[in-house]
Amino acid sequence: MLREIYEERRRRKFREEVGRIVISGTFAALIGAAAGILFAPQAGKKTRQDIAQGSIDLANKAKEGAQDLADELYIKSLEAKHAAQKTVEKFSTKTNELVDQGVEKAQEFADKAKNKAEDLGQDLEDAKEDLEEKAKEKKDELEDKAEQVKEASKDLKEDLKEQNEEVKKDLKDFKDQVKK
Repeated sequence: MLREIYEERRRRKFREEVGRIVISGTFAALIGAAAGILFAPQAGKKTRQDIAQGSIDLANKAKEGAQDLADELYIKSLEAKHAAQKTVEKFSTKTNELVDQGVEKAQEFADKAKNKAEDLGQDLEDAKEDLEEKAKEKKDELEDKAEQVKEASKDLKEDLKEQNEEVKKDLKDFKDQVKK
């Protein structure tokens, strides 16, 4: 693209130089023709008519040359404008594509982040439920163990009471025997 712009500038400069040379050559030829007419051996009236006609021809040729140059410059300006519009359109299109890609990537990233957050939230919810369930199971186990300890303690108390009664009875029997 930059190469095309450089080439266009180079061609434009070349055309401008050629245009200057053509205009300079035209003026030189007209001046030479006018000088030739002035120095030609003709009658004064005829020479003035030739000079007047030459001046008119020169003016017409200069006008045509200027018009041709103006037309050429107008065409070149339209071409340059068209080239500039194409370049702007290319840049605009590429910029829009890059913006669209950026938006798309950002949306993908946002979607992934949202999915990860949802997954993490679900994992945390599952972990919470698991912990609550395990805590309930441990609570139930502890309550069962406490009940077992309570029962065992009650049984032990009764056993100790019975043993105490037996020891008392044995002691009484021993005392009775010792007294006899």
